[in-house]
Amino acid sequence: MYKAQTRMQTSKLLAVHLALFLTLSAFTQARAAGSVDAVRLYNEGVEAFNKNDLATAAAKFKAATESDPNMAEAHCNYGNALAMSGNYKDALSELNKAKTINPKLPLVYSGLGSTYQALGKMPEAVSNYKKFLELDPSSEQAPKVKSIIGMLQGEIARTSKNHSPNGADDYLGDATQNGMTRWPASRMPIKIFIASGTSVPGYRPSFEGIVKQSFQDWVDAAQGKIKTEYVGSADAAQIVCSWTNNPKEMISSAEGGHAMVVPDQDGISKTHIYLLTIRQDDNGPVGDNYARRVDLHEIGHALGLLGHSPNPGDIMFGTIPPADLACALSEKDKNTILALYSADAATMAQHPLNTGDMIAGDPSSAVVRSAKLNHEAVEAMKNKNFIVAVQKLEEAHKVDPNNEVFSSNLGLAYGNCASMCMLLRQPQMADQYFNKSLPLAAKTPNKANYISILRNYWAFLKDSKRDAEASKIEAKLKDLGVQVQ
Repeated sequence: MYKAQTRMQTSKLLAVHLALFLTLSAFTQARAAGSVDAVRLYNEGVEAFNKNDLATAAAKFKAATESDPNMAEAHCNYGNALAMSGNYKDALSELNKAKTINPKLPLVYSGLGSTYQALGKMPEAVSNYKKFLELDPSSEQAPKVKSIIGMLQGEIARTSKNHSPNGADDYLGDATQNGMTRWPASRMPIKIFIASGTSVPGYRPSFEGIVKQSFQDWVDAAQGKIKTEYVGSADAAQIVCSWTNNPKEMISSAEGGHAMVVPDQDGISKTHIYLLTIRQDDNGPVGDNYARRVDLHEIGHALGLLGHSPNPGDIMFGTIPPADLACALSEKDKNTILALYSADAATMAQHPLNTGDMIAGDPSSAVVRSAKLNHEAVEAMKNKNFIVAVQKLEEAHKVDPNNEVFSSNLGLAYGNCASMCMLLRQPQMADQYFNKSLPLAAKTPNKANYISILRNYWAFLKDSKRDAEASKIEAKLKDLGVQVQ
C-alpha cells in the first residue's frame, strides 16, 4: 500500500475594499437640516471621486463638513477618502463623527471595518462589518462583506494559537504558526513558469515584469539561499503564475490573489499562484502598486512564509491597505525569509506543518471547500480509509476538475482501492480502480507513488494472465527507470 503525501496549502492576501463599500450617490435635493452649499460641495466630491480624482474629492467632502458639520454622509465619505490616501488616524476620526451624527448609516460601518482591517485590528473590523450587514442586509455588497468577515474570523482564530516566538528583527514565529516548510536545496533552482495572460480581460504586459521583479526581490533578500530559473512550460515548472479575471477562482470574493502551496515530507514541491486582473473593490483595472503588493505577498507564501506578519508595514501583513501607494519588502520581510532558509534541519523538524489549520478563507468559497475536502481525504488515506478518501476527493475533483493536486491525490486513492481489491480477491473492482487511477496518478509530483501503482497493476495483470497488457505497463516502468523482472 502507499499513501498520498501531497497536500495543498492555501494562502492569500485579504483585501480592503473602501471604494466598493463607499456608494457615492449624489444628493439630488437639499437636506432639510443642511445647507445648499454643503450639498453642492458633496456632489462635487462625488463627481471628482468618480473621475478618480481622490485629492479633489477629499477636499470637497472636507469643505462640505465645514459648511454643514452635521452632514454624516460628508464625514463618512471624507473619512473613506482619507483612508484611501493612507491617513488612517484622521479617517477613523471622521468616520466616528459620522457614526455619532447618524448611527444608522450603513456605509459608516463598512468604512470603519475596512480602516480597522488596514490597521490590523481584526476584531474591531469584524464588529463593524457585522453592523453594516445588520443595517443593510440586502446590500449588493453584502456577499463580499460576508466573505471578508469569514476570512478575518479565520485569521483571528489562527493567530490566537500558541506559536514559536518571533526573532528580534523578524516575524518568523507568526509566519510559521502552523509549522515550517520551505523549498529544499535539492529542488533548486526553483523552476518558474509565468503563463501568458494576453487573453485575460484586464491583463497588461507590464504584469509579467512586476512578477519577475517581485521574485527577484525575495531572492535578493534570501542572500543566495534561494535560487530560481524560468522555464517555458507549466509541466516543467515547480511554481506556476497565472492570471484570471474570475473572482470565483479566488479563495474568497475579497482578495487579489492566492497561492496554492503543495508541501510533502521534504518541503515545498509545487505552487500555483493565481492573480486577479481586476480589483476586487470596484472591478476596475489593477494598478502597478496594487499588482506589486499582491505579487510580493503571494510569492512570499509560495516560498514558505505561509502565515502573516502582525505589522501593517510588512508585505506579509494579511491585508492590502486601501491607499494605493508604492511598496517594497520591509527589513522584517527580508529578515524573515532569510531566517526561514537559514534554519537548521533540527529546527525545521521540530515544527512540522499542520496543514489542516492552514486552510483558511471564506467558508463559502468553492476553492476553500475543495481544499478542505482534499485535506480530509489525505488524512483518511493515512488511516487507510480509502473509500472515504475516494468519496471526498471525487467531490473535490468535481468542484475543481483542473486542480492537479486533487487529480493526483484522487489517482492515488483509486490506486489504494485497487490494491485493497487485489487483497480481497475482487479482480473486476481492482481492474476498474486501476484504470481510473493511472491517468490521474501520472500527474502526481511524487513519482514513487505512481511507480508503486504501476508495479501493482503489472503484478495484477501478470497474475491474471494478461501478458500483453502487462508488457505495456512494463514498458512504462522501464521509461521511468524501473525494472520489474
